Amino acid sequence: MCTPLYFTETWRFAPEDRAPVRELISIYKEHRDQLYEGYVFALGDSPDDTSWTGFQNYHPEKDAGYLTLFREI
Repeated sequence: MCTPLYFTETWRFAPEDRAPVRELISIYKEHRDQLYEGYVFALGDSPDDTSWTGFQNYHPEKDAGYLTLFREI
């Protein structure tokens, strides 16, 4: 749930295209340690091109967590 894969060579991006990627990565890094501390549970149905699915990340000591939802098209 918390290790995003992004295979690309960002140095090839135009500067204006690099900025949103840099912002997204900085948001991930801000929350990364908290994601690794939580318990992860599957949500929804198995992916089948028609349903919602995802993950819940819950930290019981902090009573906080994250949701990641996927909707296949």
